[in-house]
Amino acid sequence: MNRSSTAAMVAVAVIALAGCGGGAAESGATKSGAANGVDYSSAQSIAAALDAGGFGCTGWTPNPAAIGPKESGSCAHGGTNVTVSTFTSAAKMESLLESAKNAFGGKVSGPSVQGPAWLVALDDEAQAPAVQKILGGSIK
Repeated sequence: MNRSSTAAMVAVAVIALAGCGGGAAESGATKSGAANGVDYSSAQSIAAALDAGGFGCTGWTPNPAAIGPKESGSCAHGGTNVTVSTFTSAAKMESLLESAKNAFGGKVSGPSVQGPAWLVALDDEAQAPAVQKILGGSIK
């Protein structure tokens, strides 16, 4: 399986496997310690921060039908897909990621950058340091 397919599986798993999302953000759900001036309150605002920070994130397409994340959508970066999702809490995000691993036999391992309650799934792991520099979070 190529990296693009694996990243797509992570994005699909994030969107599809965790029960219904929604509700008010819990404490710590929208912040990440390292980044300055990033609005973590929505997937679109995270994508806009990526674009403004020099990591082109164009053609934002929200996915209002996403099940699991509070909000999710995607943009394009240099011919690759970037999926940005926010969650109501860190626990909700971790539960969803664990469910995805279980559903795919532990083989979900696409590159991503994760904050307390947000996730940026990437097609290319070489992109992760640039995303982390802008948003903070951890490369997974």
